[in-house]
Amino acid sequence: MALQTKRIEKGLQAISTTIAAIADNAFSAALGPYNNSSDLYPLADLIYEPNYAVIPTADKSIDVYLQDIDIDAANDGPLPDSTYKQKYIGSFYPDAVTGAQYLSIRGIQLPPKASFVLHNNATGQPIPVNSALKINPYGYGT
Repeated sequence: MALQTKRIEKGLQAISTTIAAIADNAFSAALGPYNNSSDLYPLADLIYEPNYAVIPTADKSIDVYLQDIDIDAANDGPLPDSTYKQKYIGSFYPDAVTGAQYLSIRGIQLPPKASFVLHNNATGQPIPVNSALKINPYGYGT
């Protein structure tokens, strides 16, 4: 049998399970950092787990930005905010329902060390307290 390339996962890791409420149109504080410097997985899936008590606006997003950490010794890249949106990763689109939701962004490029910032982009509701952001780093091998 020929060698087959397989997905090799580290497993689901919590970046934060206690995200503070994020007002509509506001940015979160930096979440993390996630340290990938020893494993060096090149890719990851992000999982966002909100639990809305009030229905969010349909077709509005929770945008994700990345901040590179320790890119030059102990010096970090700029923290994303309303005037600096250079490291956009992707968007979660919550369903317009109440209750728990499980949303994903697949296949992001993962640097050696990073923090993540969420932007509540006009969902009409604050991001619920204690929402979770998780990461599943992976690569490919035989």
